[in-house]
Amino acid sequence: MKKRRLIVAMSEKGRFIDLTNWNLKDDRISFKNLGIGQANIAGRTTYELFPDGNRPLPERTNIVMTTDPIWTSEDSENDGVIVVHTLWEALEEAEKAPGEYINIIGGANIYTQALNSIVFDEIYITIVSGNFEGTVRFPHLPFSLENDYEIIKQEHFTAGERNSHDFVIMGYKRTAIAA
Repeated sequence: MKKRRLIVAMSEKGRFIDLTNWNLKDDRISFKNLGIGQANIAGRTTYELFPDGNRPLPERTNIVMTTDPIWTSEDSENDGVIVVHTLWEALEEAEKAPGEYINIIGGANIYTQALNSIVFDEIYITIVSGNFEGTVRFPHLPFSLENDYEIIKQEHFTAGERNSHDFVIMGYKRTAIAA
């Protein structure tokens, strides 16, 4: 079985994940590095928010989960996007794909389902500083990061030419006790 990894970027205040008004080049680089060569599971809305030219996400298996039984990606025939309708179908397809990891990359419904049914080997959380107004919040974790995971990455970035806001990328690895 492949390792399972959750990847999310959210606002520090309010835990909003539906924001597109930040430009974080260093976070995009981190996201790209975590995803290349791996299976990535995204909800349809999240997938459709990827910018043109980056949809499907290059150099990885793109699995899109939707509750719409007739939705198909315009990219599925040309670029191998796999469309599924349940988390279990997504995980089954991801297990067949190349790579060592299955990355859960959002949105809120996918995160909620996954957090309540999957034990993650690693969690990467980008926390963006600033006051943002959004409508979709990252769900509360049904476990304790402090008790069940150890910090494997903590990298701070400041606003400037490369990044529109200050942010930190936190990486966590499940401890043997939490296994």
